[in-house]
Amino acid sequence: AQGRVIRTEPKIGSSVKVGSEVIIYKSLGPDLKDVKVPDLTNMTMDEARHALLSLNLSIGRIYPEDRDGYKGRIIDQEPKPDTVVKELEAINIYFGEDEEPVEETGDGNVIYPGEGRITEKITLPEGSDFGDEIELIVYAILGETGEEIVQTRVTVDKSEFPVGVQIPVSPGYKTTIKVYMDGIFQYEKDIDID
Repeated sequence: AQGRVIRTEPKIGSSVKVGSEVIIYKSLGPDLKDVKVPDLTNMTMDEARHALLSLNLSIGRIYPEDRDGYKGRIIDQEPKPDTVVKELEAINIYFGEDEEPVEETGDGNVIYPGEGRITEKITLPEGSDFGDEIELIVYAILGETGEEIVQTRVTVDKSEFPVGVQIPVSPGYKTTIKVYMDGIFQYEKDIDID
């Protein structure tokens, strides 16, 4: 492993005088090859695992973190497809919902069945001056219970905006989202479905 001592001069076990100089050689790490990250979108967990292992890559963080099992399909990944990385790199994967969307709203948002979820497009405010990477945090305040939850916390490349974030919405109640970028409040918006 990188940084581990691999040999010394004099050799280990040699007798030397107190105060003698000992040269320590550290490993630069394994000679890892460059690998192009595969496109994992629309794969299952097993398919993604096989694709990554075949290239000597590994699975990193899996989102959403609170799901019981991963039965859906992958909708996003970090690093992005075709990025060149070293072998053993961990690839973060994002799973979509198990259900298919049932309604498109016409403004690019999608409503899902069940308890009610809508994919909201988070945009950069006009005239904003951010660096290449932006920490995006979206809070959702649920109208039915008043509970405030962190809906997403992710670092996003500026070029990837607008970013789709799934927001829970109950029919007859509004959910308010608050959007922060690099720790600074940007805007809030009320979302509801009939």
